Amino acid sequence: MKKTFLSFSLIFALAVTSFQPVFAAHPINIGLSKFKKEGRDVKNFNGVASGGPIDVIITLGNTEGLRFEGDAEAISTLITEVVSNKLVIRPKNSWTSWAKKYENKKITAYVSAKTLKSLTMSGNGTMLVKGKIQENSLAATLSGSGSITASVDVNSFVG
Repeated sequence: MKKTFLSFSLIFALAVTSFQPVFAAHPINIGLSKFKKEGRDVKNFNGVASGGPIDVIITLGNTEGLRFEGDAEAISTLITEVVSNKLVIRPKNSWTSWAKKYENKKITAYVSAKTLKSLTMSGNGTMLVKGKIQENSLAATLSGSGSITASVDVNSFVG
């Protein structure tokens, strides 16, 4: 009887002390990211290059343009420019520091393009082309764990 009472007392004491509330020494600020849609004026390109954790969805058609959707702060740090007929989507600073800071933020770039002759993805993002690429030639470059998905009808492919 004494052993049973002692065991019960010990279990009860452990249970009572194990469920004490725990408080942080300093308040924790959990920032809620704000969702944003932002269009950018881009023209005269026949290739798209991006990297990092950005999902790029390219639609072939009669217009050219770009729209971002996702975390407002992350989008505000992205630069879009046309260099040598290629639409380049990149951060103001290095990809490494940008990807670490925004690794859990979802960003999608919706690109409208008239024609595509080159696709480049670096990092862990994805690039998806809606519509069939019908050109004389296409160059595709992929580095990292990302992916490029496209339907093509070309005479020459480099990739």
